[in-house]
Amino acid sequence: MGKRKVGAAYKGEAQVRGRPAQEVELTYPTGVQWRVFFDAQTHLILEEKAQIAGTPREIYYDDYRAVNGLKCLTNRVEAWKRCLLGKRHPRRRQ
Repeated sequence: MGKRKVGAAYKGEAQVRGRPAQEVELTYPTGVQWRVFFDAQTHLILEEKAQIAGTPREIYYDDYRAVNGLKCLTNRVEAWKRCLLGKRHPRRRQ
């Protein structure tokens, strides 16, 4: 793995809140290992886990809604997507 590249490894099957999931582990150049769990049926992200500076971090996702035919989160990640698409978030003044 190069100095600036993120490594990815398939870790196998897992259970997330009673749902079958597929686990992928991302390894960043800083050494941080970020585990991402995808729903085995929908392939949407269910959970992320990492240990950053000794502090465990867990993020859960479960509120996906259809928007123009795409499944989108309706929490903070939606704001990221809107920023990436150049759209303003409807609840925030810019």
